[in-house]
Amino acid sequence: MKERIRFEFDIRSEFWDKFPMIEISVDDRIKCTKTLDQKQCKLSFEDDLEFDRPHTVSLKRFNKTDDQCVIDNNGSRFDQYVILNQVCIDGIDVQNLIWHRSWFEPIYSTVWKQQQIDAGVALEEKIIGETWLSHNGTWKFEFFSPFYKFIISQFE
Repeated sequence: MKERIRFEFDIRSEFWDKFPMIEISVDDRIKCTKTLDQKQCKLSFEDDLEFDRPHTVSLKRFNKTDDQCVIDNNGSRFDQYVILNQVCIDGIDVQNLIWHRSWFEPIYSTVWKQQQIDAGVALEEKIIGETWLSHNGTWKFEFFSPFYKFIISQFE
């Protein structure tokens, strides 16, 4: 059996030169690709998902290059990032679950990564609950269907 699930994303983006880009997938099936050329964006789509099996919704964030984070002589900062303001699945705002059950796998800039390593900073490969996507990378959230059973199981 399957259930039709609606996914809704409220996204904020910051940019000054190049637009951030995203690709949203469910179980590795691309459902939406978007250039974030506005500061606010709402995206939604539906998908039919098999009952009694795990599923993953993911948001790949890309198109940030080393020249997209600049601090000028006055100390002003110009950057490019994406913020997941709200994620609703099947009409339910899952923000409280995102803090504990989602994660971001950043792809650090080679130059920046080396600077951090040289400074003795240990970089995370998997950041739990991250919704501020300042690096390229992929945000993921796992659940199972039927979705209402997944929600109930989180509070048992």
